Amino acid sequence: MTKMLFVLPVVLITLAAGYWVLTLAKKEKDALKTIGNIIGYLIVGISLIAILHSAYYAVSSCRYGRYGIKKWSGSRSGCPEMDKKSMESMHKKMMEKKAVK
Repeated sequence: MTKMLFVLPVVLITLAAGYWVLTLAKKEKDALKTIGNIIGYLIVGISLIAILHSAYYAVSSCRYGRYGIKKWSGSRSGCPEMDKKSMESMHKKMMEKKAVK
């Protein structure tokens, strides 16, 4: 969640910058207008994709841990801390993966 709190303002600033490039491109003529539109739409598109990716990451990180082990039962209370039994289980699976390598 803290990653999203950092990424969101940066992405919103780049979204505004892309819109600003598009408004400047509308005032130009011919090739410069085309290049400005392409750059502006690329910035806006990448910014929107980054917002969607950050939101997806924030939601999915509650359900699955770093190693894809399900750690959240689906309660609406948020992402609770793992209990001792599930921590031991996750640690055991991580050690097994290290031993295989």
